Amino acid sequence: MPHLLVSLSDPQYIAQMEMMVDKLRIPAERWSPDKGRM
Repeated sequence: MPHLLVSLSDPQYIAQMEMMVDKLRIPAERWSPDKGRM
């Protein structure tokens, strides 16, 4: 999948992924702190 590799090498794409991870991580820690630590 060359398109996926190009997207992963894009700084903006990485920044968006990090933002999504943060949005998913915050509620995950609220609901289950044990899983959030892992």
